[in-house]
Amino acid sequence: MRCPFERRCVRDVFVTRWLAPLSLLVVILIVGNSLFSYGSLRSLYDRDAAVTHTELVRGGLNALLVTLDDAETGQRGYLLTGDQSYLRPYDNARTRVAGALNSLAGLTRDNPVQRGNLGRLTPLVREKLAELEQTVTLRRQGRQAAAVGIVRTNNGQRLMDTIRGVIATMNGEENRLLAGRTALARDGVRNATITIALATVVELALLVLTTALIGRSLAAHAAAAAARRRALEQEAELLRAANQRMDEFLSIVTHELRSPLTAIKGNVQLAARRVRTVADRLDAPARGRVDGPNPGVHDADLAGLLAGVTDLLARTDQVSARMTRLVTDLLDATRIGAARLEITRTPADLTSIVAATVEEQRRAWPTREIALEASDGPIQVEVDAVRVTQVLINYITNALKYSDAARPIVVALRRVGAEARVDVRDDGVGLTPEQQERVWDRFHRVAGVGVRHDAGVSGGGLGLGLYISRQLIEEQGGRVGVDSAPGRGSTFWFTLPIAAHEREGRLLKLVPHGS
Repeated sequence: MRCPFERRCVRDVFVTRWLAPLSLLVVILIVGNSLFSYGSLRSLYDRDAAVTHTELVRGGLNALLVTLDDAETGQRGYLLTGDQSYLRPYDNARTRVAGALNSLAGLTRDNPVQRGNLGRLTPLVREKLAELEQTVTLRRQGRQAAAVGIVRTNNGQRLMDTIRGVIATMNGEENRLLAGRTALARDGVRNATITIALATVVELALLVLTTALIGRSLAAHAAAAAARRRALEQEAELLRAANQRMDEFLSIVTHELRSPLTAIKGNVQLAARRVRTVADRLDAPARGRVDGPNPGVHDADLAGLLAGVTDLLARTDQVSARMTRLVTDLLDATRIGAARLEITRTPADLTSIVAATVEEQRRAWPTREIALEASDGPIQVEVDAVRVTQVLINYITNALKYSDAARPIVVALRRVGAEARVDVRDDGVGLTPEQQERVWDRFHRVAGVGVRHDAGVSGGGLGLGLYISRQLIEEQGGRVGVDSAPGRGSTFWFTLPIAAHEREGRLLKLVPHGS
């Protein structure tokens, strides 16, 4: 039986519970084994150094004995023959003796027994060298008989026997030390080998166990991740289906709302025209004019009532127009989500489109100043003029909502290379960089930025206007953007590609004739 989603079965709980302690134990064993191995190697190195030290002492003792023998051999050859060549080994031996004694003193300074032995050996060596020097001096003076007489006393032989005895004692001490150190080194190697081997076997076993546990843990996590991924995919599919149903619902609702709203708007406008006709007839006598066979009757109260009704109808018309825009936005948003947005591009003059739209907005908002800057003349483009007008109205409406009524809105049109650029500038609160990044998102409304009470424009919208504007412009090969800073207003802009034949015509005008 599989583990349920987001729960652990007994095996996975065991793996998770013991994986960390076992991993820690493996690490501790590896570190401990490494430290023990290092200590063992260090101990072996120290013991090897001790063995080498012993060999050096023994070598120094033997070298001292050989040097004294060389000196004695050279002395006797010179005494018997008087040949100066025998003095060369004698002189060399005398020079080496001092160095040999100093070397032995350094090598035995950590051993009290050997220091005592060397203390006995050193004066004996010096006495032997003095005896040799005395006989050589006498022979040089021509007193060979006196020199031979000193040799025949056998005092030199006794000194050499004593020296050999002391050196033998020191060699014996070094041999004893060497045997002990060799045994310790051998035991250390054996113990270190056994310990390291056992620790390695245990480490390998634990590593195998830990690897198996890690493999099971990874498999469990992979299975859980796969289950979560499947659940997320199912949830995403449900969300997509719900979103599609919502889009379908919004499409149906917007279609159903659009017809009555259109009827309401038409009826309101028809009623407003008829009210104005009645008002005109009531005002005819006051103007000295009679329209038709039934002259109007001047009634100030009725005229005032009709004026109030006319105002209410105008407000109702504005609300109806706003409702129609909201419904249109919802319908466009659902079409964009379903990839069913229709764009019909035809040749058009962008300058005329922008000028007509600005004039229309001036009539719609007579209390606000909307300036137009367009000095480049006609700009030919291939666009859906209705959709471009929709985008520009959205830009202008946003600028009116979020800026002071006393400040003008500026709409600018100019050529920028192979594109035409339309800017809508306001002196509103402005946007931060973070707000600029999200302002084009679907259903996004900037937090903390509301419609100004003194803007002369009401209504906040659904947060779809800029989202739809971006899709409409990009579908026609253009780009959108905003340049803004907090407290410095905003400039929302879009570009559209200039028609190819106009670009080529302008290029020909720039090329001089005959070139």
